Amino acid sequence: MIEIKNYKDMEPFVPEERPWISKRVVIGKAHGNPSFAMRIFELQPGHTSKSHRHWWEHGVYVISGSGAVKAEDGTELPLSKGDVVYIPQEEHHQVCNTGSEVLSFICVIPGNAEELD
Repeated sequence: MIEIKNYKDMEPFVPEERPWISKRVVIGKAHGNPSFAMRIFELQPGHTSKSHRHWWEHGVYVISGSGAVKAEDGTELPLSKGDVVYIPQEEHHQVCNTGSEVLSFICVIPGNAEELD
């Protein structure tokens, strides 16, 4: 069955230890989709995601704001609205909000990784 909803109507998950980032799982196993998970993140200005790596690849689409993806060697690749990013599996990365507004982005991962992230 086709389903349409607004992501803002979904409750965000905000980690206690990182209250500057929120995640909404808008498509995933809870929605009957085992193949992939689509999440929408909102990262507050001046903050970063955790620096990490994992076994799955993922795709990112920047909805609004500006920032950078920091690689393991410290290289910062700039991000802005409309950019698409591919992060290979095991690639160390961190998303940084370098702008003055919320950095919003869609992140798609394999369905079997959803509960691990």
